[in-house]
Amino acid sequence: MSAPVPGATGRLPDSGVARRRWWWVPACAVAGLVVGLVLGFAQSPTYESTAYLTVTADDVDDPNSVARSTQALARLATSPSIVGEPLREAGLAEQADDPRLFVRVQAAPDAPLISVTGTSDDPRTAQRTADVVSRALVGVDAFDPYDVTTIGPALLPDDPTTPGWLLPAGGAGIGAAVAMVLATTLPGGSRRRGAVVQAPVGD
Repeated sequence: MSAPVPGATGRLPDSGVARRRWWWVPACAVAGLVVGLVLGFAQSPTYESTAYLTVTADDVDDPNSVARSTQALARLATSPSIVGEPLREAGLAEQADDPRLFVRVQAAPDAPLISVTGTSDDPRTAQRTADVVSRALVGVDAFDPYDVTTIGPALLPDDPTTPGWLLPAGGAGIGAAVAMVLATTLPGGSRRRGAVVQAPVGD
């Protein structure tokens, strides 16, 4: 009479098994590259254009007051009540409806400096957005005796913010890394699922 004894099937692969799986790495890298290319073609490029403004005051001796005014002015850059009408007059109706989706504003914590960045899938639209918003801030009258001046106009961006090679390269790298992990950690197969031993039979 014989009794089946389960074999060990969950062991990690030895070096020979891992070497036989070398082809997983280039295969998964190519697959990741293809996925990255598809995503790159499906995703619209994003362009950014940035204008720089400075806040000054001749009759204010407290630098903290200028800094607070700079922070307050930066918050107005995405307010539809301030920049909505200038954007709409410039033919940027979508940007006028919700400026926060297309305008990014940063105020330096230790300097009276504001950056206004327009974003769009079209480089000229990104430039126009930043230009219109920065000019709207310069024209704000509620900040007397502070003067707002453009020190760096928005320029036409030449290249998108995200390089075209980034997604394919990232996909290939991730695919290769996943393949290496799987090749060295998945349990190795066993030629026999179980071993059969002879059990002694009594008289």
